[in-house]
Amino acid sequence: MKKKNIIFLIITVLCLALVTCSCGGDPLETEDDGELREDGTRVYDVPNAYFTFERYEILSKGPTDIGENFAVISSNVLEIRARCSASLEDVTAIIKLYDADGKLVGNYRATMKNCDIVANESFVLSADISADAKENFNVVDVRFSGKSLERVYRAGDINFNVTFVYNNGTPAKMVVVGLGKAVEAPKTLPEKDGFVFNGWYTDAKCTQLYDFTTSDIDEDLTLYAGYLLNYDRMSEKVLDVAKMSTVKITTKSYSSLLWGAYETSASQKSGEGVIVKDDDENYYILTTYDLLVKDEGYEKLEYNVEDCFGNKYQATLVHSSATSNLGILKISRSNALLVCKLASAAPAVREEIAIVKNIATSGYSPCFGKVLSYDKVEHGEIDGSAHDINYVMMIHDVDTDVRISGRPVFNMNLELVGVQCGTLTKEEIEIERKHAIPFETIQKYIATYGA
Repeated sequence: MKKKNIIFLIITVLCLALVTCSCGGDPLETEDDGELREDGTRVYDVPNAYFTFERYEILSKGPTDIGENFAVISSNVLEIRARCSASLEDVTAIIKLYDADGKLVGNYRATMKNCDIVANESFVLSADISADAKENFNVVDVRFSGKSLERVYRAGDINFNVTFVYNNGTPAKMVVVGLGKAVEAPKTLPEKDGFVFNGWYTDAKCTQLYDFTTSDIDEDLTLYAGYLLNYDRMSEKVLDVAKMSTVKITTKSYSSLLWGAYETSASQKSGEGVIVKDDDENYYILTTYDLLVKDEGYEKLEYNVEDCFGNKYQATLVHSSATSNLGILKISRSNALLVCKLASAAPAVREEIAIVKNIATSGYSPCFGKVLSYDKVEHGEIDGSAHDINYVMMIHDVDTDVRISGRPVFNMNLELVGVQCGTLTKEEIEIERKHAIPFETIQKYIATYGA
């Protein structure tokens, strides 16, 4: 072949390629050959990228009459409104509901068959959801799929949902971003009392920071606000709660003669307790069992309680358990004190916690640290002050003062997650101030014996 013919052939191929790329402007077809149905029609998969979520709405069904004097209140209904750039024969939505902290509280599926949904027109899918999910959800995450009688093309305006979870009680915000476009962070930085915002993360535990400068979106995305502890502000908050909800307990063991008129001998031990529950007349104080038992050689017990204002109370025992190393005392109600809220879950390993110690010379002082692990601690008899505990303890690195039984441990929501346990161990004397009775044990004990 002559050189001139070769050059002509190359030019011809290039021209054909240019024409093919520029003509029509139609998007490319997918490689989906479709699914052949029994009636001879062929349906094609419609992936999530072709759908646009529009809004959701909660509807409540009325009671259903099932006979004389009987009615059933039906579940709440979550309506999902969306549209699709393709016509639809079948459509399915996988619906996940999350609370404000990114925790999954509901997982549902809604489907319509033979629905004849027209392209780019809104449609509604409905799913019954539980009352618990309705009360707790804050974020709706939906993934769609469908079937179409028309061959599906790659749409030029594919959009994705980006959800920002603020982790501070503010409702989550969802925005729509086009395929290949950069995600923009909210212009207003999230705020959380006691914390400093430090970026948006791709995981609920806030370990993977999202890079807004280099990431182009190609799928739905949920971003979580991360925070660092503001120790100055959090110190004030922890102090306020700890001082008002913690009391000093003095247990007096004694013997007496002549119907108690003469006290022959006495022994005292002291610790702390936290107010966990109240009713119209009483406060209930949670503390450790070893603080509430009589010393050997004595006949009677007396419990004296003092709050941060110097008010003194005579307390009575409601219940105590050597197995849990916990006990509950009752005192008269005082509106000056606070009831400490029990957390909804145990703190995770590496999560921040706080303990407030009371130093006689300098007053109350907050100490911060992290949960290191959850392990069993082997207790042995050391000077009669230790006993066996066979459950898992919360091990932490908070630098508290000398061992104090009953001192509360708080999470950064100022909720009770542990109680300091002032027993010793054979192998590690220092562990006396580095471990606490964990949340699960406290929760179970209060549920069983709390008034």
